[in-house]
Amino acid sequence: MGENIQLLKEIDDPEEYSQVIQEYNNKMEQLVQPSEIVTKLLKRAKKDGGNQHSEFSALLKNQMSDMASGRKKMLDEIQKKGSEKDE
Repeated sequence: MGENIQLLKEIDDPEEYSQVIQEYNNKMEQLVQPSEIVTKLLKRAKKDGGNQHSEFSALLKNQMSDMASGRKKMLDEIQKKGSEKDE
């Protein structure tokens, strides 16, 4: 797991002690941040996904309706031409 393993017996220098603690804290913050970012992205995706789903559904419904009316017109024209030939 660790990149650098050192056996420390004792740190007497306060500056060195502060530096070691600061490095440890920085590494721990870096480990926590990615999980927070992922959590925020997942929440946003769920929130936006609902809106996109309803927009997609409405768009699909409109396109299907347009296609149905286009087919109905074409069928009516075909039937009209067929009845004109019979006369």
